[in-house]
Amino acid sequence: MSDDLPVRDGRVGRRAPQRRASRGFSPRRALAALALLATAGLVWGAVASPVFGLKTITIEGADLTGDEAVQAALELPATPPNAFTVATDLLRERLLALPAVADAEVRVGLPGTLRVRVVEREPVFAWQRGETLLLVDRDGRVLADAKAPGASAAALAAGDLP
Repeated sequence: MSDDLPVRDGRVGRRAPQRRASRGFSPRRALAALALLATAGLVWGAVASPVFGLKTITIEGADLTGDEAVQAALELPATPPNAFTVATDLLRERLLALPAVADAEVRVGLPGTLRVRVVEREPVFAWQRGETLLLVDRDGRVLADAKAPGASAAALAAGDLP
């Protein structure tokens, strides 16, 4: 063994444990914990508050489908949901299930606005079958019935296709 190292209890180089000064719950830490709890409460209050509820829905590009069909496909509850809790991906999937919708974009804007942009398929011909006038795109997909009650003006105008 070396002579320059201190020896305690037969062990070389071992120091006694030291107590750190920052171990306790200091006033600074208590203030930080209080600020963290207050911030969490404010965030929860904003998410749960009806102040940020959806008040308006703007729909663009739903010419064949119609605004009423788009709103029905969104399946929003009667009580407006909070803007922070709206699942826009789910709403987009519901819109893509509509036959005339090729693509859709759903965004939440503050204060309380849901913006829906729809890109529709283009009808290339109309198929008359009895009392129905079906609008069909180039892939053979039936987009809408131009003679159905509540058909949009664009669907009625597209009824003039060959």
